[in-house]
Amino acid sequence: MTYEVDVESCECPVARITEASLKWIAKFMKARRVHEATGGVVGGMDASRWSARWFDAVETIQGELMAQENARVQAMGARE
Repeated sequence: MTYEVDVESCECPVARITEASLKWIAKFMKARRVHEATGGVVGGMDASRWSARWFDAVETIQGELMAQENARVQAMGARE
């Protein structure tokens, strides 16, 4: 199975993830689990009140998750 991506790199993608990035990803995943379990939103429902870093982390990580899901669906469609 192959995925179409817009990123080209000679490095393993994991090598590009910094310790700070891992912390943001962990915080995002924890917030996502809390939201799924309770409906609560870390930072509140009004995204304009979130810190810029948290907003950027959520936007970036969610965008990557959506791209991954879209690539998976597209790859599954190509197999049919």
